[in-house]
Amino acid sequence: KTVLFTVLSSIMDSAVEDRLITVNPCKGKSIKRPTSPSSNIVVWPEERLRAVQGGLPDRFRLVCTIGARCGLRQGEILGLSLDDTDEDGTTLHVQRQIRVVDRTLVFALPKGGKKRRVPLSSGVLAALRTHQQAFPSAEVTLPWSEPDGRPVTVQLLVTGDGGRVYTGDLFSKVVWQGAFRTAGLEYRTRADGMHGLRHFYAST
Repeated sequence: KTVLFTVLSSIMDSAVEDRLITVNPCKGKSIKRPTSPSSNIVVWPEERLRAVQGGLPDRFRLVCTIGARCGLRQGEILGLSLDDTDEDGTTLHVQRQIRVVDRTLVFALPKGGKKRRVPLSSGVLAALRTHQQAFPSAEVTLPWSEPDGRPVTVQLLVTGDGGRVYTGDLFSKVVWQGAFRTAGLEYRTRADGMHGLRHFYAST
């Protein structure tokens, strides 16, 4: 029941974003969300994190730093810009993600339609700047929220050669899972997706 409700709520969120409905009825105060026994979340040890990061190509190793040290989701990592740090470098503004709508890449608000701020350590800030020097940000223009949305241009930190922008699914299959093969690690479908970085962040 929980899975079905979650899928339905996600569909309704998409309908709200596409302006087909005004609110998600699944989030109404009168609706009681079904619950299920909590699943056992597998938290990576530090050694596994380092091994996966080492298995990534140099230009993508930053994703582990951002995910494990700032708790960003995959689409938020792929949509991040160095411009999202505040002036004194102590806060990271999570204000967009990259997602696919009708087979089109778009910029959109983070999950739940809410921006947020997370603490930014000096170590992570240094990693962002070092990455920027080695792999300069690529200027990417995508529609906002929907395929015919207003064009928005962002200097993206995480892109492929020539400023290539990845969908989350393609990044997972080509880059992320490839890191496990390179590192000689078994890829566990439920435990080793990029969301594992967020679990690591929450645990530490």
